[in-house]
Formats: sequence, C-alpha cells, structure tokens
Amino acid sequence: MRAVDAIEWVAQQHPRATVAVVSHSDIIRLVLAHYLGVHLDTFQRLVISPASISVVQLNHLRPMVVQMNDTSHCPPPPKKDAAPGDGAAHDPAG
Repeated sequence: MRAVDAIEWVAQQHPRATVAVVSHSDIIRLVLAHYLGVHLDTFQRLVISPASISVVQLNHLRPMVVQMNDTSHCPPPPKKDAAPGDGAAHDPAG
C-alpha cells in the first residue's frame, strides 16, 4: 500500500501530467495487481520484464491499466554462438 499511496500522491501533485515512476518488478507487480483488482496472493502471475513499461492512468473516474510489460523498445537479446559441429561457421570477430 505504501507504493500505491506514493503513486497516488505523485498523481495528485501533478494533475493532468504524465509522470514516470521507476521500481523493481515485485513492487510493479503489486501496484498493477492493486489497480487490476487482482488478489494479492496471485500477483506473481503477472509478468514484468526488466526495463519494461507499464502504464496506469489515474483519473477522477477510476484507475485504468492501459499498458503492461511493454518491451518493444528493448533490443532483442544477442544470438548465441552456433553449437560445435552444427555446420555453422564461427567468426571470432563477431
């Protein structure tokens, strides 16, 4: 509840503004579970990847989770080297 209270305080201080709040994945999961109405016993079912973006819109009607775990801005992970003996050439220069 401390994280939710802090987010709502920030939203009150910046009405009609877009603000970024950064935290660790478990805190993000808990905050999203709160705004989604998900029971906290199941918050670990939500996937939050490193550097992902989730968007919660707080307004006078009701909070809305607009986006969750977006990683489209992240580069794909590097390809692993080919396994020995698979016929692929290996370039030590990269």
